[in-house]
Amino acid sequence: MELREALDIVKSDKEYKRITGEGAFLFSCFSSSKGASRDFSEWQFGFLLNDGRALTFFVEGSRVRTTHTSEIFRSGKKILPLDVNGCAVPLNEALDLVEEKANKLPFSTVTTMVILQLLNKEPVWNITMISKEFSILNFKINAKDKKVISSNIRSVFDFKG
Repeated sequence: MELREALDIVKSDKEYKRITGEGAFLFSCFSSSKGASRDFSEWQFGFLLNDGRALTFFVEGSRVRTTHTSEIFRSGKKILPLDVNGCAVPLNEALDLVEEKANKLPFSTVTTMVILQLLNKEPVWNITMISKEFSILNFKINAKDKKVISSNIRSVFDFKG
């Protein structure tokens, strides 16, 4: 299911309207798929509630439901609204860029995770692929102009616990 379609379903849901009220806004979108599949059938949406203190996440798959509500850690950073209508680059185009790079590597994708978020006040597709070889390929692509902001490949073993 396309992101905008899933978001429209969530925003028309009674539970969404009951919990969010006036002033709540979207700040992130997340989905994942198995392998190199582009089956992003379940989307998780993050909303900042009108009191500015709590995050509520809704998931749209077979139905809309609240997954959790939690207090925000006060880091001093302001969370800004994410306008999905301002994103000119569809997910499939961003994935094409990432897969072009992945296909040149010994990389067999097990999981693909996508996040649409604001970075430096710009909408960004943050795409991460994890491989059977324990490699992580990450791309950040500007969702307005399709420019690659950053890309890297690392081993899972580079992360220290």
